[in-house]
Amino acid sequence: MQKIQMVSRFFHYLFIVILVAWVAAYFYRWFLMPVDLVIGQKPSPYLHFSLIPDGVKVLHPITYSTRFWGFLVSLIPLAVKLYIITSLIQLFKLYEKGKIFTDKNVFHIKMIAYLLLAVQLIRPVHEAFLTMILTWHNPVGHRMAVASMTGTNIGLMLTALVILLVAWIMGEAKKLKEEQELTV
Repeated sequence: MQKIQMVSRFFHYLFIVILVAWVAAYFYRWFLMPVDLVIGQKPSPYLHFSLIPDGVKVLHPITYSTRFWGFLVSLIPLAVKLYIITSLIQLFKLYEKGKIFTDKNVFHIKMIAYLLLAVQLIRPVHEAFLTMILTWHNPVGHRMAVASMTGTNIGLMLTALVILLVAWIMGEAKKLKEEQELTV
């Protein structure tokens, strides 16, 4: 049990760092990043932070107004992802305290699965709005609203369904454990 608690403590703090870093990276990417990186020009093969989906061409300078609207649209999937990380933090806090089979654990695991599913369903809508905002000032005929669903999205949806199944099994195991404790 002590090993589980140590590893859980590590992941608890790791996810806190990831949460803070993710928010800082989003802010940096939308407001502080040099324009050549925003529009996808790669200054090095190791650094690629483009906010522009593949295949979308922005034919104008990206203004701070465009960045602001892009940031607002990006807050929707970001909020869902941050809630996933918050649920992971809460889950590992419970494990750190030695609480393995509790209703709270099952709740957080289910929440992670539902949110993972939601972020994959939100992605095409987010991508369409984002490409529309980024190409709004392109010449007529070059404006776009692109939405896509990739194999990765489908794989993550299947992963979310498997996580829901695991949460259901953990809930049933918790009930069985409680019944056994009452039967003496």
